Amino acid sequence: MAHVSRLEGIHGNLLTENEELRQAALDGIEIAKAVQDLTRERELLSQDLQDRASTIKRLIEDNNTLAFRLNVAQKEAEQLEELNREAGRSGSNSRPERDRYY
Repeated sequence: MAHVSRLEGIHGNLLTENEELRQAALDGIEIAKAVQDLTRERELLSQDLQDRASTIKRLIEDNNTLAFRLNVAQKEAEQLEELNREAGRSGSNSRPERDRYY
C-alpha cells in the first residue's frame, strides 16, 4: 500500500510537471509568434525609415539647387537694377541727340 501511495504521488507530481511543461510550451509558441510579429513590424519600419531618409536626402538636394538658383537670380536682379539706375542717370542728365538741335 505504501508503494502504491508513493507511485500515486510520483504520478501526481509528473502530471503537475507535465501540465507546467505543456503550459511553458504554449507560452513559448505565443512568444515565438510575438517575436515574428515584431520582426515583421521592425522590417516594415526599417523600410519606411529608408524611404523617408531618401526623401529627405532628395529634398535637401532640391533645396540646395533652389537656393543656388535663387542666389543667381538675385544677383541678376541686382545687376539689372544697377543697369536701370545707370540708364536713368545718363538719360536724365542729357537730352537725346535728336532733341539738341531743335
